[in-house]
Amino acid sequence: MKQAFIVGSDKGGVGKTEVACQIYLKLLDLDAQVGFGEVDSVQRASALLGSDVDVSLKLTEDLLAQVSAHPLAAEQFFGPLLDVLADPDSDAAVVDLGATVSGQVLDWMQNQDALELMEDEQYRPVFVAVTAPEASALAGAVRFIEKAQRLAGDRADYVLALNDTLGSGFDFIESAGSEKDLVDRVKAQHELHVVTLPHARRTKLISFARRFNLGLHEVYRLGDALKTLIEDRKATEDPALKQLEAELGLVDLGSRAQRLLSIRTEVREVLKWLVQTHAAFDVFIDTGALAHTSSGDEEEVSDDDDDE
Repeated sequence: MKQAFIVGSDKGGVGKTEVACQIYLKLLDLDAQVGFGEVDSVQRASALLGSDVDVSLKLTEDLLAQVSAHPLAAEQFFGPLLDVLADPDSDAAVVDLGATVSGQVLDWMQNQDALELMEDEQYRPVFVAVTAPEASALAGAVRFIEKAQRLAGDRADYVLALNDTLGSGFDFIESAGSEKDLVDRVKAQHELHVVTLPHARRTKLISFARRFNLGLHEVYRLGDALKTLIEDRKATEDPALKQLEAELGLVDLGSRAQRLLSIRTEVREVLKWLVQTHAAFDVFIDTGALAHTSSGDEEEVSDDDDDE
């Protein structure tokens, strides 16, 4: 079965879009053909991935009220998501859900028999609930998982992504109390994969990404491009790279060797975060299914060649 990763939570500001984008990039690294969809008021995934986003639905307050009250309005608005969730030509799918709409999308999936349509195209849902290290964020993630479990039961997989956005860790979940009870309650219903995503230490490069609303993969590419230009002793007229060099204080360092050492250190820190984050996804990404899909495509091409 192919996998469709549906990333959500009832709490905003926990890093859902960053997680969805990193899952997408991990799948691309595995040579998968991946569809990407988003439902959000700010459409941040589109800002990060650009034309790679196949379906982008902007949800305004008026639209939210309509889809919440009228199933037909929900069917019309959310319907394009099926072009991603049940695309026969893709190897996998990723959908990023805004906090205000996660529950409504699950209601729509139930009303439209979306699971049946996905299964017809050999997709198995993987619901990924993202939480920051805060009790309210954990409660929002658990609500999303529990609603998904009521929708899909054993027909889906479930992931709780502990996204250490604050650098404080998640020890509070392990201690006896309401937070531990929440996680145990979800685990008791269906198998739950719990993964911890590392804290992105606030280096200058990462602070630059946050300030300009960039994804860490994007700022890594910028930093790596700048490093290459310094190594090659080439100047650049690219305004983004010139601004990055100024923001990182590289211009003030003066010598090329000092500038190069500084940017190498910055780029290495972001790369470390990307590698650790992508490694955490190995727990729930079925690489075997991707390999099977790719080999199936190759066999089809081979058959066509034989026919010729």
